[in-house]
Amino acid sequence: MAIVKFEKKVSASKRRKEAVFLTDRFDKDRLKTEIAKTGYTFLSAQSEPYKK
Repeated sequence: MAIVKFEKKVSASKRRKEAVFLTDRFDKDRLKTEIAKTGYTFLSAQSEPYKK
Protein backbone atom coordinates (compact mmCIF):
# COMPACT_ATOMS: atom_id res chain seq x y z
CA MET A 1 0.00 0.00 0.00
CA ALA A 2 1.55 3.29 -1.03
CA ILE A 3 -0.47 5.66 1.14
CA VAL A 4 1.70 5.36 4.23
CA LYS A 5 5.25 4.59 3.16
CA PHE A 6 6.55 3.97 6.68
CA GLU A 7 4.16 1.18 7.67
CA LYS A 8 5.49 -2.17 8.83
CA LYS A 9 2.26 -4.09 8.27
CA VAL A 10 -1.17 -3.30 6.85
CA SER A 11 -4.33 -5.35 7.15
CA ALA A 12 -7.83 -4.49 6.02
CA SER A 13 -11.26 -6.02 6.37
CA LYS A 14 -14.11 -5.03 4.11
CA ARG A 15 -16.56 -6.94 6.32
CA ARG A 16 -15.47 -5.10 9.49
CA LYS A 17 -14.97 -1.87 7.51
CA GLU A 18 -11.52 -1.21 8.96
CA ALA A 19 -7.86 -0.94 8.05
CA VAL A 20 -5.03 -1.46 10.53
CA PHE A 21 -1.54 -0.01 10.08
CA LEU A 22 1.40 -1.12 12.23
CA THR A 23 3.87 1.77 12.08
CA ASP A 24 6.53 3.63 14.05
CA ARG A 25 4.99 7.02 13.21
CA PHE A 26 1.37 8.15 13.02
CA ASP A 27 0.21 11.29 11.21
CA LYS A 28 -3.58 11.41 11.37
CA ASP A 29 -3.88 14.52 9.16
CA ARG A 30 -1.71 13.03 6.41
CA LEU A 31 -3.62 9.76 6.51
CA LYS A 32 -6.94 11.62 6.25
CA THR A 33 -5.67 13.63 3.26
CA GLU A 34 -4.31 10.59 1.42
CA ILE A 35 -7.50 8.57 1.96
CA ALA A 36 -9.63 11.46 0.68
CA LYS A 37 -7.57 11.45 -2.55
CA THR A 38 -8.73 7.87 -3.21
CA GLY A 39 -12.42 8.81 -3.00
CA TYR A 40 -12.99 7.06 0.33
CA THR A 41 -14.22 8.78 3.48
CA PHE A 42 -11.98 8.96 6.54
CA LEU A 43 -14.15 8.39 9.61
CA SER A 44 -11.78 8.10 12.54
CA ALA A 45 -8.38 6.95 13.75
CA GLN A 46 -6.82 5.94 17.01
CA SER A 47 -3.27 5.24 18.08
CA GLU A 48 -2.13 2.83 20.76
CA PRO A 49 1.07 0.99 21.69
CA TYR A 50 1.67 -2.27 19.84
CA LYS A 51 1.60 -5.39 22.01
CA LYS A 52 2.81 -8.73 20.64
